[in-house]
Amino acid sequence: MHSAQMHVVERYRYDSEGQRLFRSYIVEDPLYFVSTYASEDMMGISAKPWESYGCLEFAGDNNRRLEDR
Repeated sequence: MHSAQMHVVERYRYDSEGQRLFRSYIVEDPLYFVSTYASEDMMGISAKPWESYGCLEFAGDNNRRLEDR
C-alpha cells in the first residue's frame, strides 16, 4: 500500500568490468512510513537467454521454467 504522497528515487550504475547492474533506491511516504526506506540490489548477466514463462501469475510453480519443474 502507498499514498499519493509516496516518492521514489532510483539510481542505476553499470559496472562494465564485472558486467553487473547496480540499483539503489529510496522510498518516502509520510502516511505509511515512519522513516525513509532505502535499499540496493545487484543484477548480473544470465548465462541463459530470456524466455517467456507463459503463465497467468508469478507465484509458486508458475514462476519456474518448465524444464525446472
